[in-house]
Formats: sequence, C-alpha cells, structure tokens
Amino acid sequence: MGNLQRYLDSVHYPYSTKADKAQAIFFPISHDMEAIKRIKERGGKVIQRLDGVYYPLKHPDKYREMNKALKQIYQDYADFVVFQSSYSRQQCFAMFGEKAEDKHTMVLNGVDKTIFYPEKEKHKGIGKRVKFVTTGNFRNIDMIEPVVKALDKMRGRFKFELNIVGPIVNPTIEWFFHREYINLLGNKNLYEIAEILRNNNIFLYSHLNPPCPNSVIEAISCGLPVVGFDSGAMTELCFFSKELLAHVSDGIFHAYEDFDYKKLAEKIHFVVEQYERYQNEALAHAHLYSFDKCGKQYIEVFEKVMTKSTVRRTSAVSAVKVSLKEHISSSVVNPYTVALFEKWLLQKQPEELADYLHGLIKKKSDMLSPFDSLKFLFDIENRNYQLEGHASVRYGNGVHTKHWHIKYHDFFIENIPPRSRVLDVGCGIGALAYDIAMKVPDVFVYGVDVAENNIKVCKERFQLKNINYVHGDALNDLPDEKFDVIVLSNVLEHIEKRVEFLRVLSEKYKPRKILIRVPMFERDWRVPLKKELGVDYRLDSTHHIEYCQEEFFDELKSAGLTVIHYTIKWGEIWAEIVNLPA
Repeated sequence: MGNLQRYLDSVHYPYSTKADKAQAIFFPISHDMEAIKRIKERGGKVIQRLDGVYYPLKHPDKYREMNKALKQIYQDYADFVVFQSSYSRQQCFAMFGEKAEDKHTMVLNGVDKTIFYPEKEKHKGIGKRVKFVTTGNFRNIDMIEPVVKALDKMRGRFKFELNIVGPIVNPTIEWFFHREYINLLGNKNLYEIAEILRNNNIFLYSHLNPPCPNSVIEAISCGLPVVGFDSGAMTELCFFSKELLAHVSDGIFHAYEDFDYKKLAEKIHFVVEQYERYQNEALAHAHLYSFDKCGKQYIEVFEKVMTKSTVRRTSAVSAVKVSLKEHISSSVVNPYTVALFEKWLLQKQPEELADYLHGLIKKKSDMLSPFDSLKFLFDIENRNYQLEGHASVRYGNGVHTKHWHIKYHDFFIENIPPRSRVLDVGCGIGALAYDIAMKVPDVFVYGVDVAENNIKVCKERFQLKNINYVHGDALNDLPDEKFDVIVLSNVLEHIEKRVEFLRVLSEKYKPRKILIRVPMFERDWRVPLKKELGVDYRLDSTHHIEYCQEEFFDELKSAGLTVIHYTIKWGEIWAEIVNLPA
C-alpha cells in the first residue's frame, strides 16, 4: 500500500484516513467488518484487493477459518475486486466463486523505476564466476531448499556465488544457508537491493504459488534473467523467458513435493550456457511493471467505482477536509473533490500557503533517499525559476526586471562607439536595442528576432527612427548591409553550431567588434550537482550550452576571434570580441 499512497500523493489524488465519511474504501485482503458495514449502509462502495487465498494443501486444517473474513467481504460486501494477477483471480475463483466481469479487474504490481532499472553498462556478461542472487523474507523451506540443492549440483561445473538479501525469519531453515558459496547480506533498503541486483548476473526464485512476487518484479526491472519454478504468477511475469521456469504440475495449487530441485538445476545450467541470449531478453523487458502504470490502473478503478456511487456530495466534501490532516489512508475520495481541495488551498494567505507547501515538501523530501531528495527539490527549484521569470515580466509591465537590476545594458552602451551601425541579433522585445538607440550618439540599430510576436512588441513599445526591427532567423535571414558592431545578448547559447555562426558573422560583416553576453555553468554550486544527479541544470531548456570560462575562450578561438576585454557578473560573461590578427 505504501507504493500506492506515494503515487496518489505524487499526482495529488485525494484520499482520507477516515472511512466514516469517505465515499469508498479500498484495502488489501481484509478490513474491519463494522467499518465496511457502515460504509455500505450509507450507500458507499467497497473495493477489495486480493493477492491470494489460504488453500488446503498448505493449511489443511485451518484454511476455512483463515479465509472466513476475506471470503465474506468478497462474496457479500465487495462492489469491486482488484486481483493482483491472473493467477490470483484463478485462485479466488476456485475457492470463493467467480465475480461478474464488470466487478473485477487485474492489476499487476509495479516498482519505482527511478530505483529499479538496469545497469548502464548493459551487456557486461558473466565474469570469472557466475553471481546468483535471491531476495525475500525467508520464512518457509520452499524459498531456499530447492535453490541450495540445485546449486549444490552445480559444484565443479563452473565457479559461482549466491548472494542472499533479506532476513531469515524461520530458525528451522537456517542450516540451508551454511554453504561456502553463500553470502548473507541481511536486510537492505530498496536502493541497496536495486544496486545489489544490478551487480549480479542471474536471479533465482523459489516460492510456492506466489500471487505476484515483488522480488521477481524488482529483478526483472533491473534487467536480470529470472530462473525459478513455474508456480503461481511466475509465467505471467516472466512470459518473455518462461522456458527458464522449471515445470511443477498442471494444478492451480502446487504442493512443496512438486518442486523438483533437479529440474531447477537444469534450468540454472541452461541459462548460464545461454546467458547472453537471456540477458538481452531480460534487458529488452526491463521497462515492464512500472508503478506509474500500476497507480494509473488503480485510479481508473476508483473512478469507475465512484461514478456509480450514490453517496451525497457532502460526504465527499467532509472526506476532503479530513484528507488535509492526514495523508496515509486506504479510503478513496471521488476525484471531483480535487477542485475543492485546490480552492481550499488558494483561499489561504500567501505566507500561510507557502508554509503549508513547504511543510509538505519537507515531509516528502525526508521520505526519500538523499539522491532522490535532491532531485525532487531541484525539480521544484527549476519549476519555480520559470514561474519567477514570468512573474518578473508581469511585475516589470512586460519587461523582465533583470534589464535594470543587473544593468547589463550599460555594458553594451559603453562599448559601442558613436555613429556605429549595430546589428542586434536576437533582439527580443527590443528593450536593449531601444536603450542603445537612445544613449549612443548618432547610432543606428538593426534588430532581428525569430519570434514574430517579439517584433510586434518591438514596434509597439520600443520603436525609434534610428531602429529597424525585422522578423527573421539569424541563421538564415541576416541582412545584406554593413555593420560596425554586432550584439549577441543571451543569444549564442541558443545556437547549436556556434563556431560556424560566429565565423559567418565575422566574414560577412567584418565588424570592428562583437559584444557577447552568455550564461556561465560556473555560476553556482548547485549547477554541477544538478548535472551529476541528472537534473536539468540549464537556465533555459533551449540552451545548447552554459559556459565554463575556458570553454568560452576556446570556442571563440576556433571561430577566429579573441577577447580584448571581459567581465564576469551575475553568473554571466560579458565580453568584447574582435578578429584574431591575421
């Protein structure tokens, strides 16, 4: 349920901790019967998720009593049932009877693909020894004995090791773990498990009648071939390499006596011999079983069920109010209440809302690993930066306030001689061109910009007799005129082939100078950290580069240009450029 709760939070899907006012309740397997009855009495909906059931082969004397509560909910109260796999549905239908087709669905488990993903160096092959791995809570003999006995038969055929992740919760099976080839790694968190999986070659799995094992899904997501028994949902999950699953029997419910370790040994030997083939197959299917897909399927279920709800809208309103207090629950609220939730937030004073959002962000950040916490926070920072830019333009009455706060206009004005003809490439809305035309004596400015709407603003707000604005692409629509000075203010970083572009400008116009303003990569410690984390570190998504100082000088030299004067301000390079001496 933790994965689902995190997903619902991430997409802002409202849910509540209080079942007494919710329109529907969703829970795994079983729940308090009195709470279920109260929801049904007021016309609410019950959504039950069933993983598996207790069956006679494993619990011969107790299975009826153990199934009693979940069977009653399934037969008498559940408006809709979510099965964890087709095998889970097959089990439940056999034990409890079938559900109508429109009253159930199947949703396979999923994993967080930012944690479980294949090794970047995908085709690394097997080294000097085969590295097997298995994970789980080792509580039953069927989870370890067949694996160990199968590997015992591999002794002398090839070198190998077995890395075991997870607790041994049943002392009676501990002696199976005492082999010279076994490394007991103990309990690990999800990030550690994922890294261990990526550092191994083959995943081994043995479990009786598993309904939808997360361990197997995690291994598949990390690109490992999976070898095990054809029991439970294993064929469903490993459909692309089911020949690596040892046959058990044709029944729905398997007994431990059906697990033949010799058959498992044959499959292990087979996959080692055919490793490259099955590694490629596993990597090709590592994208499967994302929790994003799983979460969307659950929301589809909730919405389908809620559209049939007869509960009054006031119940939903109450549920939303509760959901604001606590964010851990299995009670689902109708999605139309999102609007009410947003309205409630937007009615808060800005400072109060900022405190509330900061609190939520901190809670989420604290839940994540340091790596994912930083990615999460930097993603928010990047989104806020864009919002700040838009707000600054509004605050500046259509002109970004950086034009006067960082005073970069002064750099251009002070370095343009009187009576110059100036080409302003990428002139934007014309604010800089206007300032140059106003403050440099007897100057003429030719402004060109690729955005037609920018040129419209230029002519409406920043037009003077000594300025000509033209709509055009600087790469293809340069004017056939003479210019003394070329201005590139936050333009060069938007051009992919910058060296060629600078050469064209230099050779076509032979200007006395080119004045350049570009953003720096070395502007803040967070920039290289973002890059290291794989977060977009650029100030603008259309930037092809943000310069290190050395990169800037090298690029100019490659274009046949040199810097005669420069300054670094506000995380930018402002430079005066001329042609290299012949």
